[in-house]
Amino acid sequence: MALQTVLDLPLTREATFQGSPAADPPSYATQLLPGKDNNSRNSVQFVGNATCILEIKGVRVMTDPNFLHQGDHVHLGPGVTARRMHDPAFNLEECPPVDFILLSHLHEDYFDLVVAEKLRRSIPIISTPHATSGLANQGYTHLITLDTWKSALITHDGIKKFTITSMPGKHTIGVFNEMVEVMDAIPPVMGSLIELLDEDNKVEFTIYISGDTLFCEKLKDIHTKHPHIDLCLLHLGGTTIPVINVMVTMDAVQGINLLHVVNPDTTIPVHFDDYDAFLSPLEDFKKLVEKEGWSDRVIYLDRGETYRF
Repeated sequence: MALQTVLDLPLTREATFQGSPAADPPSYATQLLPGKDNNSRNSVQFVGNATCILEIKGVRVMTDPNFLHQGDHVHLGPGVTARRMHDPAFNLEECPPVDFILLSHLHEDYFDLVVAEKLRRSIPIISTPHATSGLANQGYTHLITLDTWKSALITHDGIKKFTITSMPGKHTIGVFNEMVEVMDAIPPVMGSLIELLDEDNKVEFTIYISGDTLFCEKLKDIHTKHPHIDLCLLHLGGTTIPVINVMVTMDAVQGINLLHVVNPDTTIPVHFDDYDAFLSPLEDFKKLVEKEGWSDRVIYLDRGETYRF
């Protein structure tokens, strides 16, 4: 594993957003699903869209911050907008302090304009070269750039906690892919692999976050390099660009195909109904999960619910 950088996190958390006081998460941020291990210190909370808050070995990570409300709009490309259909689990100002942000790509449904304005400029953000370049232009000062298959080591007060490795992802494929790359209309994306380390620095738990990708051949390399995935956060939705009717994120069929490839022990779907550009309902995925015999391996979280692992 080629480590790109080391992110050493201090013991004291700063506020996540400019002007917001550091505080414990609101009470509804600690809801537990019946039958789960309530004693575990590791957890993932679904906030809405692709936004999750992960507690990993005492480190708090936020993925893809998007805190717009029902009726708000995001810009997804030249002349293309999408309307938010559901509120997040809590408001931007109620967000607990996080140690760093893990960003699939720089797109408004993953990093909205309100977040961009209010987020503390010194908060560490790990993302693609395209995203960190754009964030640097916005004044963010603690950016960690990962090319595909490159890794960052996360330490807390000098103690090794986990690594994050950039996984392959493609927002578009085929002829349309070449067109949008020339137009710079849809940004490049990455998935993420989080590997929790034990006291001997051996991997004890692995989390794969698909990111905002379509199912493509490159994703098959994930299982080759990392044959055991404990937990998968699967981005679905079948996001489709209107007028030209091109899908840019996985629908139910592609999602189940990816599960067959990476074969995770447990999967949590995210990014499935928050915008009107999502044309693949979660119910379609649930039907395929049942048909394929995966029902005991998929956990469905409502906004605000937490899964402990």
